[in-house]
Amino acid sequence: MGCGTSKAKEKRKATEKRKAIPLVRARLLNTWSSSGEKDGGWTQITFQEDNTCTGRIVTGNGEGKVTLFDGDAGTWTTAGGRVVVTWSKAVGNGKDLSEEERSRFSTLHWNGAGGCALIWCFEGKRQALFPTNRSESVEDDHYYGGCDSYCYGPAYAYYGSGVYSDFGYGGYWEPTDPHDSGPVVSGGDLCVADGGYCGDGSQGGECAPIGGPDDPAGGGSEGDDGGGVGGGDDGGG
Repeated sequence: MGCGTSKAKEKRKATEKRKAIPLVRARLLNTWSSSGEKDGGWTQITFQEDNTCTGRIVTGNGEGKVTLFDGDAGTWTTAGGRVVVTWSKAVGNGKDLSEEERSRFSTLHWNGAGGCALIWCFEGKRQALFPTNRSESVEDDHYYGGCDSYCYGPAYAYYGSGVYSDFGYGGYWEPTDPHDSGPVVSGGDLCVADGGYCGDGSQGGECAPIGGPDDPAGGGSEGDDGGGVGGGDDGGG
């Protein structure tokens, strides 16, 4: 019992020093993509000032590259570290989608660590998107913690157990249980305002790394070796 208490204290002490960028409106107004670059032909979503948005989901590489979803018109709002989109017009697999079908592509989860990311959840899959317009100035709306180099790193460590499918910018994560209602992002990668337990990193200071096996807050993949979706080579296209 004493040992367990000691470990809990160590974990709490480790996370007290961590910082994460909070999800706020001005920071969300950007184009987010799986490659970290705008209009590169991969998954991306753009949030506008008037609360409208457009987005598409692209998976696979080479001859297997497909556009699963193409949202021409939607409106967005934020709630509890999530972005919720109501799509009014969208196409999937070459046909117009019904309201119920569009709702399967409506939720993105915020990660405020390691340069920030949005995790788009769809049909039991997850894909990490990164801000395409970034600033190193803490005074700028597009300051994401000064860790933007992570957007081009070889891996994004998803939270929970599951496996990576495909590779490069068209890759995605499949949770072991696609119906699991548990957290999509570790509390150690979110500030308190977004439901996590990190400090607010929007005023500068070192931000928390994104997940990984050594994350004292419990972030990162429990399943794979951390092979990547968001970075490395583009996998052809």
